[in-house]
Amino acid sequence: MNPDYILKKVTDLTLYTGNNGRAKCSCNCPGCTQTNYGNRNSSSRHQGTLPQIEEIIEILPNLLNAYFLGNPDCSVDTTFCRDSAKLFIRNGKNVMFSTSGIGGLDTFKVLFDDIDISCVKYVSFSINSMNGDTERLLKGGNIDLKTVLQGIEYCLMLNIPVKIQPTLWQINQYDYKDIINFFYSMYHINWYTFHCGSLEGIPNNYSRLCHHIKPDVWTSIISDLTQIGIEKNLQMQIPQIFLEETDYHAYLKEYKNYCMYGGVGAQIWMEKELKCTFCPMLGEIYPDIFSFNPTFATEIKFTNSNICPITKFLLGKDLANEFSSGKWISETGNIFYPVCRFYSQKINL
Repeated sequence: MNPDYILKKVTDLTLYTGNNGRAKCSCNCPGCTQTNYGNRNSSSRHQGTLPQIEEIIEILPNLLNAYFLGNPDCSVDTTFCRDSAKLFIRNGKNVMFSTSGIGGLDTFKVLFDDIDISCVKYVSFSINSMNGDTERLLKGGNIDLKTVLQGIEYCLMLNIPVKIQPTLWQINQYDYKDIINFFYSMYHINWYTFHCGSLEGIPNNYSRLCHHIKPDVWTSIISDLTQIGIEKNLQMQIPQIFLEETDYHAYLKEYKNYCMYGGVGAQIWMEKELKCTFCPMLGEIYPDIFSFNPTFATEIKFTNSNICPITKFLLGKDLANEFSSGKWISETGNIFYPVCRFYSQKINL
């Protein structure tokens, strides 16, 4: 397949602005994979540069949207995120931002200074619990809800859409109800994206706090979230993570992951030499593919009917042993199989 064709397909970009940022990340989340990428796969610390942004714009001619994770939070390198966003906007692209909210109002006053707000599609806030102690544990440091809310209120004042993005572990697996109820009633936020754990890239840094939700519990949570979404008319995205047998066999036949031969979404890490992949999990399975050489998409031989494989390693140590046979059997006898983390149930009402 022609590499130019692959690059021309890309319309959406997730951007990590450097593996060290200017002051490292404001949080120390025990389940973070983004910072681990820089620790394990990079030989040097690097803050992205504006010439690199110009290079990205040039080699992705059909790019529409740039999603800033910063390093991985835009509170780390706010000025650079802003100046980079201006470059994207000047070249006709939209931008989005992801944050823990830890920087509060100060971050967003810098981030949106002299930016065309009409080109900011949304800001995603990672909020895992309305219980302050639980949230601080999962953020790995002191984070104050009042500070986070000031940032959310500022975004809403500017008419920038806000999305709430919780990551659920066993410790907070039922906190989603309080999160939705609070933000829906207080701010009428109707957009939520959920994650089920995220320890794939941290094999040597497991926290006693971060245990993956059991497959049968996650399935019941999906069912409950779906009902809440219908009742409140919410927009949601919920990764399936585990499928029971009938759905799993249908998935193998029908689902074609967007990372196969490249896709509309690319992930770029701004190191001294840009690193790119079409799936953030691929680097854990095929470490050698992390180079800005799009031909890798034609060279990798995928398994499971050309679906990006999810290995035991990607399940996290706490579930890997239980999936040693490739499947997991609940106490009631239901069988579950792990699937691609980008295979999601979307609720758009």
